[in-house]
Amino acid sequence: MPGPLPDLHPLQDGDVLRLGGRDLRVVHVPGHTPGSIVLFDEKTATLLTGDAVARRMLLGVSAPVDMGDLARRLEGLKALPFEVMYSAHDRCGLPRWYLDDVVYHLRDDVPKARERIALPGVGEFGYYRHGREDQLGYFDCAWKLGTCCADGRDRGTDPTARLA
Repeated sequence: MPGPLPDLHPLQDGDVLRLGGRDLRVVHVPGHTPGSIVLFDEKTATLLTGDAVARRMLLGVSAPVDMGDLARRLEGLKALPFEVMYSAHDRCGLPRWYLDDVVYHLRDDVPKARERIALPGVGEFGYYRHGREDQLGYFDCAWKLGTCCADGRDRGTDPTARLA
């Protein structure tokens, strides 16, 4: 039988994980979940984005997210000297310019989206899609209805809510 589990310590923005010659800096980017993070590897100029940045983003699953704050946090990632991002779901590395596209879509296109989808067992989501899935510039985003915007209004039900 295995022994007791070690104490767990929640990761904080700015923490550094030292992994035998590899240091990964933690960047808190709540969106997919309130605790979502990105790991930055300066040695390889790589961002490990998990579910925080991807070609297909699912936002506000377990708690509402301020999508304006998310866009600002993603914009802040551009200050890091990275060349490529690896998400949890994409089959290839995403180039640096892709982050600009994600921020643009979150700020300019997602607020105009009116499509809805139902995810079994999770609920109703707003939905936005850009491009073709077989092309690198593809992006889609689903957000739990009730996710709020910078102005505090419900992005899912109020078409005048703003992300800025």
